[in-house]
Amino acid sequence: MIEPHATPEAGRGPRRRRALVHNRDREREVLAAAHQVFLDKGFARATIAEIAARARVAEGTIYRFAPTKRALLERVIVDWYAGMIETLRGQLAGAAGLEARLGLFARHQFTIFTDHAPLSRLLVRELRTSADYRESALHKANRAYTALFLEILEDGRRQGQIRTAMSPALLRDLFFGTIEHATLAGLEPARRTSREAEFLEMFLMLLRTR
Repeated sequence: MIEPHATPEAGRGPRRRRALVHNRDREREVLAAAHQVFLDKGFARATIAEIAARARVAEGTIYRFAPTKRALLERVIVDWYAGMIETLRGQLAGAAGLEARLGLFARHQFTIFTDHAPLSRLLVRELRTSADYRESALHKANRAYTALFLEILEDGRRQGQIRTAMSPALLRDLFFGTIEHATLAGLEPARRTSREAEFLEMFLMLLRTR
């Protein structure tokens, strides 16, 4: 039996796979470093040089993952969203009923804007105001996140727990906008629980069928 001749591509498969794994690991390290620097310094004072130093890579390596500092911030926030969506989806799967699921979502949202206030402010003030936000990966991530909330409303509507005449889009904006407004300027952790409970009670009163 004649053995086939080796081709230039033979044996490259394992090397390519190792390179891809290495690249993904390096990307995670860069995003983690950028996340921390943006938290510590904000957007204006954060530098690519400091991010590269924290990630222990050359500055040029950073630009393999994002062409600008703003694009890198967007990558960090999109990655943050992905983690939140995964966590929240799992938590919602274990919660039953409209009140329990909305309460869980409200608690999660209050936590984001208090425990992760610096990153939340960067999202609101640096990225959501950009002209191309509607076409960005960040906007897509935000829609995926708020879709979890809309699913709760739809379940409640099917079960007759929400007035059918109410606009889901308006309720979404009211829910997220109110929490953002109540927390963005600063909310002490000691006050968060009571403010969270007050908000949830008011929101459920608005939803209830009559």
